[in-house]
Amino acid sequence: MDFSLKNCFQINIAVIFTFFSLFIASNPSHAQERGASGYPLPRFVSIAHNVANMRTGPSTDYPIKWVYHRKYYPLEVIDEYGPWRKVRDLDGTVGWMHTQVLSGRRTVLITKDGHSLTKEPILGSEKAIIADKGVIGRILSCATSWCRLEIDNVKAWAKTSTLYGVYPNEVID
Repeated sequence: MDFSLKNCFQINIAVIFTFFSLFIASNPSHAQERGASGYPLPRFVSIAHNVANMRTGPSTDYPIKWVYHRKYYPLEVIDEYGPWRKVRDLDGTVGWMHTQVLSGRRTVLITKDGHSLTKEPILGSEKAIIADKGVIGRILSCATSWCRLEIDNVKAWAKTSTLYGVYPNEVID
């Protein structure tokens, strides 16, 4: 086997390339696509008003597909076209909404009935509040697989796997 300086250099380059490829693949925040707005795609937003229309296309010329009647309901932005955002809701309904009816405020929906939110981000921690499916909470922070939420002026922790509006292992300060 020939271990010349040239071979060592080629091996080191291959190792470095493999390392960075694995790092980028395992760290989606570095590989995340950016929309025309400069914000990442996909991402979560919430509804800014008590009533908001979802349309079949990115213009008021398109028919209304769905009307939301819940302020702060979280939606996932999956595409952008000018001031329009293609969004998906918890049920998988996809359509277009104008940025004027959306907010960057991060919220989540509780996805199971009688969910116990805890005082600490530890399984078995003391219960702080019990929330039913569909309750909306404001995200205060998220780390690893836990988010600190505020629901009815109570601050508590929930596993991200029980929430819609946050990605698994997403970090929010």
